[in-house]
Amino acid sequence: YEDLDGTSMASPVVSGLAALILSYYPDLKPYQVKEIIIKSVTKVLRKVKYKNARGENMRVPFSEICVSGGIVNAYNALKLAETYK
Repeated sequence: YEDLDGTSMASPVVSGLAALILSYYPDLKPYQVKEIIIKSVTKVLRKVKYKNARGENMRVPFSEICVSGGIVNAYNALKLAETYK
């Protein structure tokens, strides 16, 4: 096993979640799936470690480095998708 992060790891996780949502709700439109994923995240309210462009370690609010400000949550996403029917 390796310790990997960043978009190289986020992309397959989010793609898998999109596929899971569509497997249950195949009539959803792409914009709805995106909206569901973003709205259903588990918010990260504390500062996280981040290495800036100069290679310096710092702590920043998660919302400054992430579009949704949270971590994807498959359970929440499927519950929310149910309301789009």
